[in-house]
Amino acid sequence: PAEIKYCNGHWILTHDNITKSNSHDNECNWLVRSPKTPGFDLLEVSGSWQMWVGAIEQTEASITRNGCEDDDDCNLNGSCSSKGVCECDKDDEGVEYFGTHCEVKIKDGCRAIIDEGSGSEWSTDALPTWAPNDVFETYSRPSYFYTKRDLPDGQDPLEAPDKDDLALLYSGGRWFTIAMAQSRDEAYAEYWVWQSSNYHAFWSEALTPGVTRYVSDVTTKSTPVGTDFFEIGKPGQQFAPFGLELIPAQNVTGRGFFRCNNACIFCSDGFSVDDEFVVPDSNNATCAGLRDYLDFQLAEQQGSYLCRQIQLAEQVCCPSNITV
Repeated sequence: PAEIKYCNGHWILTHDNITKSNSHDNECNWLVRSPKTPGFDLLEVSGSWQMWVGAIEQTEASITRNGCEDDDDCNLNGSCSSKGVCECDKDDEGVEYFGTHCEVKIKDGCRAIIDEGSGSEWSTDALPTWAPNDVFETYSRPSYFYTKRDLPDGQDPLEAPDKDDLALLYSGGRWFTIAMAQSRDEAYAEYWVWQSSNYHAFWSEALTPGVTRYVSDVTTKSTPVGTDFFEIGKPGQQFAPFGLELIPAQNVTGRGFFRCNNACIFCSDGFSVDDEFVVPDSNNATCAGLRDYLDFQLAEQQGSYLCRQIQLAEQVCCPSNITV
């Protein structure tokens, strides 16, 4: 595992198996290091850090303690226990909270999501038999599993092998859709419990051909909803940041690839008019404003009164793409 330690006046992130050179003589073999500081409290370090990426670059680091002293430290979405650990609310008016400080939330309406490409369905409740909890988590985010199984040959949009699970996991900065080989075989259950609980895109070789179907843009959102995703394409030195071609998966850049299942749909293929076109008789609401409102609501259901009222604006915002 990686280690954070104090060395020669800096706090450093180091890993025994990752070095900057072939020489292993330097005890401060850092990958990331803080500004020089006499302080021995990691949480008090301020200023830009340095990161090694083949050359030294400046970066920002945010480090917080993972405990709590009172309910405020749990973002008032849970309570601070006598052990100094946040116990997050599990059913607060249709919202469940996760994370060391209960900072991550998922609405009941977004426990199942659907992509706008193949229409594949994913759910936090479609747990593999080896999953240890009611909601499986990675990096404090709920994990989603592919649910459209047991389809006739040729009708599975993602062509998932019978003995494999497809999982949508958070890596700390991006979401990865990965194939979990042989995960439905009990002999591999213990391996996948450990692998998923300790998921790391690099060590898990997430960019190996055939392992990852989609990768998201960088995000800190609680769920994949509203974040752009990319299909993995061909390798090439001109492609950054992974050395692989990233092909946009969503119809419109910026609208995200996944939506809450049965969420209200509004102009899914984009607008026929300018984003800031003011919808008549709408109290100065714009097409983009209505779309952004629904993106903020996330779980507004298709067919609800509010959804139907907003969809009336499709007649002027996207007349060729009216939701039926």
